[in-house]
Amino acid sequence: MKIPLTTLLLIFFLFINTNCRKEKPSNTLPPITQTGANTFGCKINGVVWVPYFQCSPFTGDCSELQVIFDHPTHNFLPLVFQIAAMRSNQVNYEGSFYFTNLALGAASPPRAISTAGNVYDSLETDCTFNGVSYSWDGYPGSSQLTGNKFIITKLDTVNRIISGVFNFKLYVWPDSISVTDGRFDFKIEDYCHCSQ
Repeated sequence: MKIPLTTLLLIFFLFINTNCRKEKPSNTLPPITQTGANTFGCKINGVVWVPYFQCSPFTGDCSELQVIFDHPTHNFLPLVFQIAAMRSNQVNYEGSFYFTNLALGAASPPRAISTAGNVYDSLETDCTFNGVSYSWDGYPGSSQLTGNKFIITKLDTVNRIISGVFNFKLYVWPDSISVTDGRFDFKIEDYCHCSQ
């Protein structure tokens, strides 16, 4: 069975048009908001870093940005959450952030957040860029680095919003990278996103 030339051309142009409509990675940081906009971004060594990962059947819908709450259907504190943000197919700092305030190990109670303010002590992090894993407490002899912060600026269980800012250095001794101008703004509910 032969397919008419006009049908082939129509399929070709539809394919091109669909590809052209794909989201492009942003070169600007999202604004600092407290509205539950489901945004995340920062600068790494002065370079804008925002999550970006193309959707595909092999990666799933959560490959770019995912937020998980321990009790997403309840309006009570303390709050336990995880944030995972990934950037792929980019020249600068391809990799991921992973924040959690779940304690490691079954014997440890959750490091839950009950108020706004600096929650650096309550977080675990895993950050990997260009194939290298960094830590914010990787400096020899130090577990609390000066200048590091991860601050919850809004924690609203009535309107279900959690927002914050962060700045810190990440280390693979003796090397380090600087994370600045970090911001996030989420609804208190499970969230997944990838770029179309």
